[in-house]
Amino acid sequence: MMVSQRCNTSPFVVDVGSENRPASLKQMSFYTIIIIISCSGVIMVFLIISFSVCIHRKLRQKISSGSHEEDYC
Repeated sequence: MMVSQRCNTSPFVVDVGSENRPASLKQMSFYTIIIIISCSGVIMVFLIISFSVCIHRKLRQKISSGSHEEDYC
């Protein structure tokens, strides 16, 4: 009698036969680290764009008004 083995690509459950086993803690922590790094990257891109827009507005305002004062966000 042959037991069918099937691997699920989910990071949390690996099916072997009819048993459900949780994925190893190393694998779960690896996926958690990847998710945290991805979210941090998205936040960094948002902050860079926000600061760029802020600096651009201040410089454009400074040029149009002709003032020599230093303004920061």
